[in-house]
Amino acid sequence: MYFCMRKKVTAKDILIAILAVSLAAAYPWVFLYSTNINEVALSDIALPYLLFAACGLALAAIMCLLRVPISKAGCLSAIFLFLFYIYRAFENIIVALLPYARYWHVLPVVLILYGIFAWWFARKASGAVTDIAKVIVPLLFGVLVAMNLVTAIPAGIQKINAGKDVQQQTSTVTVSQTDSAKNDQPNIYLMVFDEYASFHQLEEYYNFDNAEFKVFLEDNGFMVSMNSRNEYPATNVVLTNMVNLEYIVNSRTSTIELESLHESPALYTFMEQCGYTINGAGDTTWLGIEKMNSEKKGATSVEGYSLNTLFLQSTMIYPVTMSTGSAAKKEMDLYFSELANIAQIPNSSQFTLFYITCPHQPFLYNANGGAVSANDIHNWSDQSVYLGQLKYTNRQIENAVKQILREDSDSVIIICSDHGARGNREVEFPMEEKARILMACYYRGEYHDQLLDLSGVNTLRSVLDMLGLGELNMLEVPYEY
Repeated sequence: MYFCMRKKVTAKDILIAILAVSLAAAYPWVFLYSTNINEVALSDIALPYLLFAACGLALAAIMCLLRVPISKAGCLSAIFLFLFYIYRAFENIIVALLPYARYWHVLPVVLILYGIFAWWFARKASGAVTDIAKVIVPLLFGVLVAMNLVTAIPAGIQKINAGKDVQQQTSTVTVSQTDSAKNDQPNIYLMVFDEYASFHQLEEYYNFDNAEFKVFLEDNGFMVSMNSRNEYPATNVVLTNMVNLEYIVNSRTSTIELESLHESPALYTFMEQCGYTINGAGDTTWLGIEKMNSEKKGATSVEGYSLNTLFLQSTMIYPVTMSTGSAAKKEMDLYFSELANIAQIPNSSQFTLFYITCPHQPFLYNANGGAVSANDIHNWSDQSVYLGQLKYTNRQIENAVKQILREDSDSVIIICSDHGARGNREVEFPMEEKARILMACYYRGEYHDQLLDLSGVNTLRSVLDMLGLGELNMLEVPYEY
């Protein structure tokens, strides 16, 4: 049996080539898993890894067809996979040294240099060099994979232990009203806007006074909090606790346990026992409220990106991550249209949860609702981009509030965020600042200062207690900063 050259290929050569490609393909996905271990499971990286490895093996096979020995083809393919993944970081270094360099300048040069190296290695490198490469390349990528797996072990153990702790906890939330559930209670609207910064963060770090929005809310009977904070700036943690009315998870809780707590959250059970109907609007499927034509979201990174997007943002084809705004904008437009029609029949015992990943990145809207430039979809460095999406979100909230108050003024409306602006690797905020949130409550046209400056969980507990649905005391917030 012959491969690539007239020379007979041994099983050892084939094994080395497959091992080199497999380990090189594994490195980026193991790295993404280890850095986002609380948000993803190993199963989430299995398919993308297999696809990436298949591409590497296909590249090695093409080299074999060009009469490159299989051991060399495996090493060259592994090196290309690594270069493909780290390209964005390499380009950033080049641009820092040569500010006028651009993607279409750097990429062709990198590919040409790789082509020259590949030609030399395949045709001119001595047998001694080849023998060394056959050992070093698989070993190098094996070490990188092992290092990331080792660093993930402590977090993995914490993940397992946190999951056991969650399993042992039981809800202490009970319905205290003695009469039977009613069907004519005030409607409750809980609206969550992901990554909406607090008034303090906007003024302190964005030099933006959000007073116009605050005045609108107060003029319409809202109690606007200036010092509300949540326990940790992560959507999955905060909202899991909110829909369970207790602090039962934290940043170390495993993804599996978090998802299990979305299946039948204590809040929904409690509301149903009180005679309420549960409604979902926006993107609430992942929070356990099924909607028509909705799909379950895949795992996301700690920054809120899908793993595929996070991977592509580092690679030679990273510009494709900047051209996906159209489909995302259509989905967001649909969610905002649901928000615009969220009002229910007055006093019909409806609990409506609205959630939207806005003004969270990707940045899709400018202040007037127009599309954002493809280059700015993930641009945190230009503060006007985030502020533009926030201002557009303000308009959508104002329209929804006007409609609800016009059609259902004897209701309860909670407008909040899960956390503030978190930025990214280039733009960082203090942890405590990221945990500050937007929080505004409307309670049947009445003013109650006990609803000011509470966390998300305690705001819900206080509202339900005030409605006479149950005796829910305030909980100590387990801040993780």
